[in-house]
Amino acid sequence: MRLAADIGGTKSLLALIKDGQVLKQQRYENHDWPCLETLILDFCAGSPPPEDACLAVAGPVVDNTCVLTNLDWQVSGSHIGQALGGIPVKVINDFTAVGYGIPHLEAKDVYVLQPGIPIPHEPVAFLGAGTGLGEGYAIWQQDHYRVYASEGGHVDFAPRTPAEYALANYLRQQDDLKRVSVERVVSGTGIPKIYAFLALTYPQAWDPSLAGNGALIAAAAMANRDPLSVATMQLFIQAYGAEAGNVALKFLCRGGLYIAGGIAPQILPLLQNMGFLDAFADKGRMGPLLREVPVAVILNPEVGLLGAAFYPEPLN
Repeated sequence: MRLAADIGGTKSLLALIKDGQVLKQQRYENHDWPCLETLILDFCAGSPPPEDACLAVAGPVVDNTCVLTNLDWQVSGSHIGQALGGIPVKVINDFTAVGYGIPHLEAKDVYVLQPGIPIPHEPVAFLGAGTGLGEGYAIWQQDHYRVYASEGGHVDFAPRTPAEYALANYLRQQDDLKRVSVERVVSGTGIPKIYAFLALTYPQAWDPSLAGNGALIAAAAMANRDPLSVATMQLFIQAYGAEAGNVALKFLCRGGLYIAGGIAPQILPLLQNMGFLDAFADKGRMGPLLREVPVAVILNPEVGLLGAAFYPEPLN
């Protein structure tokens, strides 16, 4: 029996899985727990002990350990393994888990934004905005895709329009930054920052009941009931599309590009209508090439858990 976990900056999803069947599953809010080890022990209490564990975590993994990027937790596979009775525990990046989860998705779990022209065995890439911005890619090796983690969400934000240049300057000053990463814009924490930035230009449109809450801003834009929220999400989505295009160019993912993360499925109509694909393909001479890349949104929020459950590499 395997303990599989998808550990994000805000929430954690854990499951006990045997022979492909989920025996127990639970979601946790991370702010309620001092560390991951305590959370895992709570989940496993009263259940048969797992034989091994695969933990997908939102941060860079080095020597089977990780300090989460957007959460003050340090995760050590060896320490957690000892706490669980000496079992092997593998710590992987959360977008490594996304990559390994994709083959286990069903047709209903994916929405195609751009059919493109998929080429078998060509590279596949994926990115997704949630609390932060994750990215990864997969390369075909003999008879399967091998997935690799990336910290591409922390590359420099590349403004394309006057509004985006002004936003980058605002973020530098507001957060006292020497540089602005793309995650500062394309993430759940980025949405309220964009809203605050636009409120400086349109103070009469600012709604204090929405300020600081990305989910409420997105919902207001979906309902078309707050002009500043609509403008915020348009800037967000076009920056998202531009970064997706950057990822597609870097990995030449003719096998497909997948949009993961918790935000995209919630704002699907906005992705369709606010210029995501136009920004994705707005790469000059490379535009026609990107129009041929299949682009799909992952609708299943458990794709990372699937990847941890069916992680195909050795755990020790």
